[in-house]
Amino acid sequence: MMKIRKLICVCLWIPLCVHAQHISAKFEKPSLIFDMTVSNPSTTDTRYLVKIGVESRPTGITACPGAGAGEGRALLSLADYPIIFSVRARETMVVADPPLELPRGSAARFTISLYPVAAPCGNWTSTVRAIALFDNGSRVYSEPEKINRQDVRERKKDFNQEEVLSFLKHRSSLFRIQGLKLLPKVDIGLDAVLPLVRTKLNDPVRQVRIEAYAIAAEMNLTPLIPDLIKRYPKIFTHTPTDDNWRYDQEVADLLGALGEMKADSAVDLLIAALMDQRVEDFEVAQEALKKLSGGLVISKIPAILEKYSAWAKEKPCPLDLHAPCPEHIKRLESLLDVLISFHAISSVDLIKGLMISKREYVRLVLERLEFATTTIEESEVVRDPFFQSFRSLAHQNVRSPSAMTRASLNDSASAVRGRSAETVGRLELYGLAPLLYAKYRIALGDEKLDMCQALVQLDAISADIDCFSRPKTLPRLMIR
Repeated sequence: MMKIRKLICVCLWIPLCVHAQHISAKFEKPSLIFDMTVSNPSTTDTRYLVKIGVESRPTGITACPGAGAGEGRALLSLADYPIIFSVRARETMVVADPPLELPRGSAARFTISLYPVAAPCGNWTSTVRAIALFDNGSRVYSEPEKINRQDVRERKKDFNQEEVLSFLKHRSSLFRIQGLKLLPKVDIGLDAVLPLVRTKLNDPVRQVRIEAYAIAAEMNLTPLIPDLIKRYPKIFTHTPTDDNWRYDQEVADLLGALGEMKADSAVDLLIAALMDQRVEDFEVAQEALKKLSGGLVISKIPAILEKYSAWAKEKPCPLDLHAPCPEHIKRLESLLDVLISFHAISSVDLIKGLMISKREYVRLVLERLEFATTTIEESEVVRDPFFQSFRSLAHQNVRSPSAMTRASLNDSASAVRGRSAETVGRLELYGLAPLLYAKYRIALGDEKLDMCQALVQLDAISADIDCFSRPKTLPRLMIR
């Protein structure tokens, strides 16, 4: 068996005569590495290695019901070219990144590490050959070697600092990603880790940057928060090295990392991202804001609500979650949800003041308060001084028949009518009881049950009535 080389990024050039051997290869276990030397016998032309591959002839493959992707995907053996392949596939070819130049009459040495993917059950075996494909279409093969499931399981899984650093410096983005994954598992001091991750925050490959955001959050590398904040606007600029130019995933992962790190200094960025039409997964910014210091977030939101108050004048989103709704209205609702999520008494006067100065917010605030109570127990709502602070305000604004709720009771969607009935009962809108009763008489299914329960809450029908033999589980009351 050969000893695994620690430096693999420099290929060794070997002057050869014209009639030199075209290929030689040695195979290492348990690293599953082909150490190959290929030559260019031409006396006139330069050749380029453009693809590498593997040929597989398996036996003993067993289907595993419910199994996942299987073994072999984690990059564990350092080499010039990694190749992940299905053991079942007859041949797998990948681009040699970067291509390898072979001047006339010379040879180059390089390594290929195999990552066979097979179901994690069955004692499979496969006969494999490494493949080198050149720019002129010619290809050469190594001698066949046998690998099996046990070889994959015995592959080295413990790494020292030097090996992890080699992963991080590798020209292959797959290995750089693996190096980041290994960082939390090796004993490297904070002073050494910070520059390593900081460098990868600006890696030319998007997937490497995304992994760096995740590792910064996992290791709670708070000194990198300013770097993450600076990185945000750069994400929206397409770079040629990004295979997938879409930035949605990277934006979401960076915002999520800031939330996990409780980055209070990123509060302005997160609020801006929540309202930024370019950010598709704005809910990530919403959840990140909820993890920051409540007082800080609360102090920032009023100015934003003032800025976007015109949005609150528009038609609210339908109660039917599947119905279309303008995205900017959803963002405004999410911002209010963040404000309400802290249940802070200090925010009560702020919210009431907003509703008084900007009447367009009355409906939206009360609706979000109602929505917030659906996530906690009724007994908690009754005890929570934050929610109880809005009781009189809610009665003042919605005890009389509500135009919005009346319209919802006449909506074409049964789910919307049912949800509206719950609102009528929860907020004790007695003026809508006649309309609700008329709708109840012709309703069917869950909608009929929702309306029946709301009428019981309004004392419009007897609590002993049988809502077509279904158990009466009364919805929790937000405001009495």
